Order: sequence, then C-alpha cells, then structure tokens
Amino acid sequence: MNIIQEAKKIFFEGTAVYISADFMDIAEAHLSPGGIALVSIQRFPLAKGPENGIDGVLDRVFSTEDQIPYRVAVNVKNDQLILRRFSIREIPEKELEQAIVFAVGQHLPCPIDTLTYGFKTYRKTSNYREIIFFAADTKNINELASYFMRKHILPAVIEPVPLLLSKLVSLNDPAGEGACILAHYEPHNKIILCGIANKHPYFSREITISTDIGPRWKDEDKEAYPTLGAAWPYIEEEIVKSINYLRKESGGRVEKMYISGFSRSGDEARISKELNMPIERHRFPFFTKGGPDKDDRYLPLLMLVLDSLKKPCLNIAPVEVSRSDMWGIKFVLLKFFIGLGVIIALHMAFLGINARSALKTDPRMMDIENYGIINPSSPKESVDEYKKSVIESASFAGCILAKKRFLTQKLTSLSRLIPPMAWVESLTFSYNAEAGKPASLTVKGAIFEGAPGSTSVNKILEALEADKDMMEAFKNVSLSYVEKKITSGREVTEFEISFK
Repeated sequence: MNIIQEAKKIFFEGTAVYISADFMDIAEAHLSPGGIALVSIQRFPLAKGPENGIDGVLDRVFSTEDQIPYRVAVNVKNDQLILRRFSIREIPEKELEQAIVFAVGQHLPCPIDTLTYGFKTYRKTSNYREIIFFAADTKNINELASYFMRKHILPAVIEPVPLLLSKLVSLNDPAGEGACILAHYEPHNKIILCGIANKHPYFSREITISTDIGPRWKDEDKEAYPTLGAAWPYIEEEIVKSINYLRKESGGRVEKMYISGFSRSGDEARISKELNMPIERHRFPFFTKGGPDKDDRYLPLLMLVLDSLKKPCLNIAPVEVSRSDMWGIKFVLLKFFIGLGVIIALHMAFLGINARSALKTDPRMMDIENYGIINPSSPKESVDEYKKSVIESASFAGCILAKKRFLTQKLTSLSRLIPPMAWVESLTFSYNAEAGKPASLTVKGAIFEGAPGSTSVNKILEALEADKDMMEAFKNVSLSYVEKKITSGREVTEFEISFK
C-alpha cells in the first residue's frame, strides 16, 4: 500500500464494529465537506462455526490488505459493563482521578485494579461534582484489543453503549437538560433500555423478551422488524417503572421517550398518549446525504462510526493502544498546512502591497511620468534620460518579481517534498537579488518516528537536494542540526536544514 492510501486510512476513514449477542454490525465511512459520508452498513447474523462467527465475518469483509482498516471503534458489551454515578466534593483537577478511585471503591463489586475504567463530570457546582463512571474487566478489554491487533486493526476506540446512546440524544436536543427514556430494539427479542438525564446515562439495562418478536435472519427485511405496539405488552411495565425511577432519582420531569429499531406504525401515537409524553425517533445530522440509509436499527453502530472519526465520548481502550493511534498527528499536520497557507497568502499580499507602494513613490517611476511626453522631436538628452529610466524601472520590477517567485516556489516545493509523518515548524529566509546578496533558507522541522509512512532526516535531505526548484539560487544544502526527543511518550526527531 502506498503512503497516500495509508494516510487516507489514518486521517480520513473510519470503521465501526458493533457486537451483540446474535449479530454483528459493520460500518465504513469517511470525512467529507458536509460531515461524515457513509460508505457501507452491513449486519451479519452470528452462529456456531468458524465461518459464521466474528472471526469468519471479519475475514470476509476485510479479505484483502486494501480493505483492512487502520483503526476500528468497537463497543463494550452491556453485560460486561459497570455503570456508576456518585458525587464528590469539588477538588483541584490534578487530584480528581485519585479522589474518584477512592470514592468509587464502595460502589464496585470487585477491586478497581482489576478494571479498565473511565469517568466524566456531568454536572458541577461550587461545592460538588457529579461523576459518571464506566468500567469493564481489564481481562475482557485486553482480549478485545488483542483480537483486533492480531487482525492488524488498531482498536483505538472502545466505548460503552449507554454513552453512545446518550450522545445522540444530546445531538438531537443540544439545549435539553431534562430527562428522557430511550428504548432500542435488537433482534430477535432484546430491548436496550437507557435512562438519560443531563445528557448522560443515568442507568442502562437489557430486557429480554421470552418470545421472539422480530424476524429470523433467513427472512429478514426492513418491514419485518416489530412495531412498538407488538413489543409493548412485554415491556410496558418495565418502561413505566423506569420512567418513575428516573423521575424520582433525577429530581425532574421525564420529558420524552426516544425509540429506535422498531418499524414505524400508528401504535406510537397511541402509546404516546397513554404515557402522556412525546415519542420521537432520532435524527443523524452529522451524516451527509447519499450513501446507505441511516436506519435507526443501527443506532449504536452509527454512533461508533461517528466516534471513529470524531472525538469519542469516553474511550476505555488500553492506554498503550490509544496512544499508538496516529489520529493525533492529524492536527499537527493540519496546523502545518494551515500555517503554510497563511505564510503564502501573507507573503503574496505583502509583496503586492509593497510593490504598489514602491511603484507610486519610487523616483524612477516619477521619471517615467516626467518623460512621458517624449516624441520624435524631443532632444537627444531627454531621450537618453527616458531610456535610462525605463531600464532601471524594468530592473526594479524584475527584482520584485524575483523576490515574490522565490519564496512561493520554495514553499510549494516543501509542501510537496515533506512526507506525511514529518512537518515544518519554522522557516527563515533572506534574498536580495538587487543588492547581489546570496539567498539563504533555514528549515526547522520534526519527524514522527516509528509510524507507518515515516521517514528519516537523510531521506528528506536527499529529496530536497535532488529537487531542481528547491535548489534554484542555492549552491548547497546541509543538515545543520538533528536530535531525537521523547514527547508525550513518542519518539520525535527534530532537525534543521540550511540552504546557501
């Protein structure tokens, strides 16, 4: 695979895998000007046997090296998840994690050192913080991460499903601070029930219905998914209990109920009237138009693919895995190219302004105006003066154009020759063709070592030296400084290259 394809995978493409008890969903997407463009959404039933298990499905979907994604966002199964909410006194940020580890101990069924966990402050006052805490057995998280690593896929995002659901609620109602209930149907007989308050999950549970109410895979189609009315006799009691519990514990009114995964029907209006609250379905405003249908049957999957390309809600992937993700370098590269564009734009603008100013005020330009009345009857000394003025003015304009072309040419060449895993941090140049002074250029930059598509300082030096446009007006180029450093646990090589 070439560097361009690898860079696209790292910085612009996302893949999500949602694993449930009976099926697995896979989605692929990429960044686009309007948001996120879905490329494919697929659902696979899981059964016994190597071909019908998770391993067999992934091998079929990602059968060639080009199809294997760089990273994947995957869920923590609900039956492996611990969700806790509690309050602690307001303390300095640097002491927060230690305080939470101490405070959460009384809320856990096992020692915290056996868990991989994450937490968020969802509400804060002058005296207290409200904390939401998610954890899973470290053994399960490590096994999940190791499995994808063996597939040569980086499991850079591992997220709890309740947070994925609550994030979509907040995206659909950004201003909402109240409480709501979310019921998501999954084949063939499971309902994920989540209580959400202040844009964060308050509780989450799975309801298993003893009778299959959904389609079997053989005859599955979009219309065969059950309606809310078909499931209502089995879940009504649990829904009502959950609404009352959420109202009591959150201290506020439960404003609405969200549903997903059910076929649409008139039953929703009837049940809404019975509950005395609106029943709504989710919108997915972050996806662009076109591509596969954003069906709410795939709700957790769609949120995972969003978080594979954006900032995750709460990532509990192993630290060594998330740190090895090249995603963070994207922002360094973006800063470099934005900075490069600003430098070019400012350079062009200032040279244009200076040139116009010089043309207005330089005496040589005034000479042209003074001798603008030259004609065949003018005396020889006037013609000679006019000729001298024109030659000097042409030389002056040529010098301006040379200066303008010089830096623009070098910046364009640098953006083409510096590889993806290296970047330029600063440039220093001088060039005065009119005064006969030699040109000089100093390039300071860095290389991210050990990453796919990385390179060496010597290779960059060779590429610059071999480029005709880069070397124009220079006699030689040399490496004047190089040093390896560790930054945030990553090895970075800093360098300085001088052109003279």
